[in-house]
Amino acid sequence: MELYKSCMALLAGDRTHAQFIRFLLTGVVNTLFSYCVFSLLLFLGFGAFAALLIASVCGILFNFQTIGRLVFRRLDARMLLRFFAVYIVVFVVNWAALKALMDLGASGYLAQAVLVPLVAVMSFLGHKFFVFNARYCD
Repeated sequence: MELYKSCMALLAGDRTHAQFIRFLLTGVVNTLFSYCVFSLLLFLGFGAFAALLIASVCGILFNFQTIGRLVFRRLDARMLLRFFAVYIVVFVVNWAALKALMDLGASGYLAQAVLVPLVAVMSFLGHKFFVFNARYCD
């Protein structure tokens, strides 16, 4: 509960609030991009796994550009490994929480819907402090 309160207090700051709003809006664009790549690859005859894998990698590279430029206004190719690391950590936590909620009887749809805010906040904080070190970035 303390971690939740700390995160919410951090998100309440004016600069961080603006970054978080830009992060959410950029997330819509990033999601559309990844989905379009996935759909195009399926249309071209790729299998679902290959299409998902390629779309995910392309999506992460695209996200690195948009989040770096539009959200934190700071971009350096040396940050790319950290960017991937945030995605891996968020994925692992998301999977563990999803599995736990499903084990408690929640459907996968409901469990993931409940986890979306947690995943968004974790991703934002990971990118802000670990990747872009954007404590003071506008």
